[in-house]
This record gives sequence, C-alpha cells and structure tokens, in this order.
Amino acid sequence: AAFIIFGILYTFMGGISSAIWTDVIQVGVYLGAAVLAIAFLLHRIPAPLGDIVHALANPPSGPPKLTVMTLGLDASKPWLGFDISKEFSLLTVTTGFVLLTLASYGMDQDLVQRMLTCQNAAKGARSVISGVLVGIPAVCIFLVLGLLLYIFYQRPDIMGGAFPGYKPPDDSPFETFAYREMNGGLAGLFLAGLFAAGPAGINSGLNSMASTFVTDIYQSRVKGRDETHYLKVGRLAVVGAGVVLGLFACLCIVLYDPEHGTLISFALKMMNYAYAGLLGMFFTALFTNRGNTASVTVGWFAGFLTVLLLEPSILHMWKFYPKGKQFDLAFPWQLVISTLVATAVCMLGTRKKIAAPSIATSTS
Repeated sequence: AAFIIFGILYTFMGGISSAIWTDVIQVGVYLGAAVLAIAFLLHRIPAPLGDIVHALANPPSGPPKLTVMTLGLDASKPWLGFDISKEFSLLTVTTGFVLLTLASYGMDQDLVQRMLTCQNAAKGARSVISGVLVGIPAVCIFLVLGLLLYIFYQRPDIMGGAFPGYKPPDDSPFETFAYREMNGGLAGLFLAGLFAAGPAGINSGLNSMASTFVTDIYQSRVKGRDETHYLKVGRLAVVGAGVVLGLFACLCIVLYDPEHGTLISFALKMMNYAYAGLLGMFFTALFTNRGNTASVTVGWFAGFLTVLLLEPSILHMWKFYPKGKQFDLAFPWQLVISTLVATAVCMLGTRKKIAAPSIATSTS
C-alpha cells in the first residue's frame, strides 16, 4: 500500500520525465552496487577464481551451474520428447520468449511511451536497440553475482570456516547478503537500488495506464474539452490505475507459491495474461486484412482465458495426459498456444470495405 501511494504521488509530481530519469539513476545505483557486491564476495570467498569456476561446473548435485542453454528435449518425456515443463531452454527462447520480447518492446505502453518521447522514429529505434545491448552486460553482472552467492551460501566445502552457516530465503538472497554481510554504507547503497525499482515501476505503469485511458478511450467519447479538463481526468485515472495495480499486487501475493516456482518465472507468467491477446491483435493487424473491433475484443479475452485454462493446476484437473505423468506446461508454451488462439479469434472478424472516392470527389 505504501508503494502504491508513493507511486501515485510520485507520478503527480513528475510524470514521464520523472520515470525516465529515475530509471537512469536507478540503473546506475543498482549496477554499481552489484559490481561492488561481486568484488566483496570475491574477497570473502577463500578460494582462487579457478577453484570457484571448477566448483560451479561440478556441483555436488544438480546440473552444472555454468550451463548456458539446454535444448529442451528429453527422450523420457511424452509429446515427442519435448520437455514442456522446462521454462528456460533453446526451444522456449526461440518461441515463447521471442513473443514475450515482441510484446514488451512493441506493444507494452510502459516501454512504448518512452520511445514516443524520442525526437523521431530513428532515434526511437536506436533507443530500443541500445536498451537491449545495455541489458546484456547488466544481466551478466547479476548472473555472476548469483553464482557467487551460490558458492557463499551453499558450498561449505569451498567456504570452509568462512561459511555463514545459514541459508537465506530463495527469493531474497541479495537482500539478505547486503543486510547481514556488507558494511553499512554498501548495504544501504545496494538496498536503495533494489527498493528504487518499486516506485519507478509503479510510476511507469501508472503513467502508461492513465495516458492510454485518456487518449484512446476518454477523449474519443468526450470531445471538445480543454486541456485542463483532460489533465484532471488523467490525474483521476492515475489514482484509479493505482488502486487496480494495488489490488492485482495483493492477488499476486496470494497466487505466488515459492515452493513450486521462482519469482522471476511467476512475474513473467503473469505477463502472459495481457500479452497473449495483444499479440493476437498485433499479428492480425500486421499480417492480415481481417479483424474488427468485436473480434479483437473477443480475441483478447480468448487469449486471457486460454492462459488461465493452461495453468498446471487446471490442466491436472483435466487428466487427459498419459497416466502417471504430470502435465506441467511452462509459461513460454502457454504464451505460444494462447497467442495462436487469440490470433485465430481476432481473424474471425471482417473489416468494412471503404468505397473508393469518386472522380468528382477526388478532383474537387
């Protein structure tokens, strides 16, 4: 609740400019804190770098920690050997994650509104490409940090007498390490970078939801008003969007089960509910001459319902899979199937043909 209230007030004061500059500062803070944390961990782990790499490549149990990608095929699995429960593999990267990235960068108002602040389309395109390229080393930094935290908390054979003797919660090892192991100033810097993501993300979401409501819905129905009126409506939309986001956040707290999935997987899976229908609309508009307001509206709901019906808990109720086998469909495959359904439904509608102008009309 505190984050939502702060995010609403923050949006009132700064708008899109505050979201952009907060993102810039936040990236600098948490990347700098992550680099410092890596240096701190390398100092605390009593082993040379070669031994650390060997320990990561040869864990006492489970797959090697340095495996970059797996294919996603398993001969012991049904469905032609496809391991449909595996979330991160070469097959999911080239299918579900491609759709996820396309929806995020091409249709999500949260990122689109940033591109619209650029001076022209060319600079907007460069901003997207540069953002993707900057994200690669940023992800690598946090992967290295995660690997070192694994050594620190789960490899007493490497840590020896420096082993902390406790295991942090699975979804907050960074925060636990910063709070309990780092010095006061460094811990404050690191935690500030992590907690800054909350208000910044809320600010972006509220901006995008309010601007979309006013521009695409309200102004088309209430025309001829001055900018002051639309500004007041936009502020009310920010409050309404904040309430909706707060309620959805409470629902996610109830739905999240840390024993059956990671936090990142849960967050990405929640995006499927909105992205499936949006992708259906996008593909229909881009590649076909079909679809109308009614069909794309139904298509969005069809994508949402398909994602819901493909939830593992609901699939287990159907029991159409082989006896003795579990049918846990990973969220990238949920997005692929639900996008196909949404696209098919969107294409059911036909567009009205616009009569060509007469010669007299065109010449006049």
